[in-house]
Amino acid sequence: MVLTVLAWPAPAAAQEESGGEELSFDYGVDGVSWYWSRQIDETLELGSISQQVEWPNPQSATTMPVAVELGENTKVAALSFNLAERGVTEGSEITDFKLTVAEGDDAGDSPTFNPTGKLVQACPITEAWTTGEAEMWDVQPPVGDGCVVGERAEPDPQEVADAEALLAAAQEAVEGGGEEVPVVEVPLPTWTFDLTELAKDWGQDPFANYGVMFMPVMDEATPVDTWQVNLKLPLRDDTQTPVNEYDATAYRLAATFSYTPGEAPEDGASDPGGDVIGGGSGGSGGGSGGGGGGTGGGTDEPAPEESASAEELAPAAYEPLEPKAPWYVWTLIPAGIVGAYLLHSVLGASSAAAGGGGAIDRIRAHNLDKRGWALPVPAGLWQKLTGRGGRS
Repeated sequence: MVLTVLAWPAPAAAQEESGGEELSFDYGVDGVSWYWSRQIDETLELGSISQQVEWPNPQSATTMPVAVELGENTKVAALSFNLAERGVTEGSEITDFKLTVAEGDDAGDSPTFNPTGKLVQACPITEAWTTGEAEMWDVQPPVGDGCVVGERAEPDPQEVADAEALLAAAQEAVEGGGEEVPVVEVPLPTWTFDLTELAKDWGQDPFANYGVMFMPVMDEATPVDTWQVNLKLPLRDDTQTPVNEYDATAYRLAATFSYTPGEAPEDGASDPGGDVIGGGSGGSGGGSGGGGGGTGGGTDEPAPEESASAEELAPAAYEPLEPKAPWYVWTLIPAGIVGAYLLHSVLGASSAAAGGGGAIDRIRAHNLDKRGWALPVPAGLWQKLTGRGGRS
């Protein structure tokens, strides 16, 4: 078995000369995605079942494709580095940032084709985005001005020939019963982007570092232009093999950068004349700082008077009003009861008297008259008060 690693000779010498920090893509903290103009997001109805449908990823998981088809931009790729995880503190200024990316193909890739003479640019992304692959075209984040055009470099043909010869010899050795698994590095074309100007503010605010979008330069595109460049990420390590694939291919995407660290925030208590920051605790600290300043500077205003004036300005406590009934209200209650009874008696008698001429009373009177009886008259107020009853 032979493991073929698509890489180029390690650029360690160049990184040491630049005197900057070395950086490789880390799947755990960095971000990558790419967007495809042909991707779909539709719902397929199959009876009572709904299925979301989209095209599968036509690229390897380690590919950031940039493509043009018949003069139209069809594939772009996004990449971001988490500089805070690499020790860049807030407020830092990036003074140098150079990115080198390999160009090549892995298993399952729609291949690179017709890249000679074509241009790829890195543009600053201006909004947040999420990691993915073969995403819908209209969800790609917007980009700003200040794009940087990459420089493409072909590998040395002699180095390529030597690597191919070594690969053939290794394959022969394995077929002859050899057990050693050599790692063969085949030099690849590379793209280099000087992102110094574009990345200078990435250290000021880590949350404003949205990375770059790799896009084709379309200024001189014609309706027949069709090409694709596959920018490469390191392979993920396969734990089932004796070789660490990630370490062997980490140089596919590498960068060197330098920065000036941001200044540590100053303690507010060390500057008595400055503004107080930090709410309630800051206000308390500012008060004691003012007292100390009075002692050292010879001011005549004592601290106790300040606290006394603060107490004088404090609003009085709120006392709710309690309603109180006047004394004579208790004499009105019995009088009201008696008046209500009398009114009820008068109205009751009047209504009874008024209702005596009704149809039912006439029928009752007629029936009693036949029997020789008379309809009784309801008692009035006087009869009710004296208890003498009504009249027949």
